[in-house]
Amino acid sequence: MKYKLTFFLFIIALSFTQAQDKKRIEVYGKIFVAVDDLENVTIYNASSNKGTITNAEGEFMIEVGLNDEIQVSALQLIPFTTRVTQPVLDNKRLSIFMSERINSLNEVVILQYGLTGELKTDIDSTKVFKPFEFSFGSIDNFELPRRLPNRGR
Repeated sequence: MKYKLTFFLFIIALSFTQAQDKKRIEVYGKIFVAVDDLENVTIYNASSNKGTITNAEGEFMIEVGLNDEIQVSALQLIPFTTRVTQPVLDNKRLSIFMSERINSLNEVVILQYGLTGELKTDIDSTKVFKPFEFSFGSIDNFELPRRLPNRGR
């Protein structure tokens, strides 16, 4: 009796794990940004732990499901995260608009050359440049085509 109960619980647990699989479909995507180099931008589906990279035109194919989290990153772009909606699944197309990353420094290294040893004097003589950012503003500023051209896919 103990083995039958264990086997029954195992079958029930197995059915629950299979029921959690989402139906995913392959969608065509394109990245839009004012950067010349769009090759090898990383597109990562955090919900399924799978990813892909873009070609030279910023195009890619990835399997997604409803409400999947898509993360897009590249050295020259500001990281972007979005969720897959039903219209994306219906059209099988995903358009991503991104901003270029300009003047991004993660750390500053000050060498000992030219320093006096007095903190106030060295701070006052240090040149600091404020970075500037370009922004697209609102999505309403764009004139978008109704559909992306069919690229034979």
